[in-house]
Amino acid sequence: MDHEHVWVLITKYLSKEATEPEIDELKKLLESNREAEQLFQQVSAVWNKKGKAPHSDRYQLESNKQELLRNIHRLEQEKTKRQSPVNKPTVRFPWTQVAATAGILLMAAAIYLWNPIETSQEAAIPNWILLENPKGKRSVHRLPDGSKVYLNTHSKLRFQEGFNGSVRALQLEGEAYFEVVKNPEKPFVVHTGEVATKVLGTSFNVRAFAHEEALQISLVEGKVEVSNPQSAKDTAVYLAPLEQYTFVKSAASGAISQGFDPSVLTAWKENVLILDNEPMDVVAQKLENWYGISVQLSHAGIARCRLKARFENEALPSVMQVLEYANNLSCAYHGDTLFISGKGCY
Repeated sequence: MDHEHVWVLITKYLSKEATEPEIDELKKLLESNREAEQLFQQVSAVWNKKGKAPHSDRYQLESNKQELLRNIHRLEQEKTKRQSPVNKPTVRFPWTQVAATAGILLMAAAIYLWNPIETSQEAAIPNWILLENPKGKRSVHRLPDGSKVYLNTHSKLRFQEGFNGSVRALQLEGEAYFEVVKNPEKPFVVHTGEVATKVLGTSFNVRAFAHEEALQISLVEGKVEVSNPQSAKDTAVYLAPLEQYTFVKSAASGAISQGFDPSVLTAWKENVLILDNEPMDVVAQKLENWYGISVQLSHAGIARCRLKARFENEALPSVMQVLEYANNLSCAYHGDTLFISGKGCY
């Protein structure tokens, strides 16, 4: 096997992208070649140090790592294109040459991954700020640049203290509404898994819960650029006010839609829970997040019932009364669990 193929096998295995045949091939290779095993250990050591980089921006680090993966995949595709059905003499590379070549690549990758910007040993180690809300809690915060963020229940937001660097980078899990202070020289970028939202100054809502199949960016005012940093293609799209970008994780693709009511979409930041004719299983999930409780439906028939309601700063007992009245249900709250029973809807 040539050195490109060896490098591809190792990298795809470490990134959990290798197929079963590729994993089997790599295992046999490691068992039969001592040099291959040593190479695998060296690459693994660099790969696994991603989370311990002493003074590099971890968002940039991950981006660099994904760029390396794309280059590896490109090499694999180019190699496939170069192959011809005509039989040709096979050129075998001695393992010493393979190890030497891969060693150079490994050294370059290590430098590339560890120090994308700084190389000074005296560079300050950035402090990372974590804002986290459990189920049942919502909060408002001022960011280091003066921007304002409303953080929804069951959500996390991470960023560097002081927004050091050329980009105001944040990582969001859950939902947040941002009112961004303008600074053309320092873009504001929100990372949500596969999608990055870049702005200069604007107001927008991002919904990116891990348990939901889609994530959504909704622009209230200004302009934002939405892209997928992990994609080899240029996937950037631009939103105008009152446009939404919905990214479906399983399909790894997104689309823009127009027209939404900002007062409804962002009502949560004003402590308003809106249920728009939603089925009870969805209502139950929203109540769990909103009040920090567990909700159990006694049978599947209840899940078919629907509820249209608006709750503004309402305590749980008031919500229970509406549930009982709207669909002729019975509610009982014990411990931290709301039990909903009744005939249901068919």
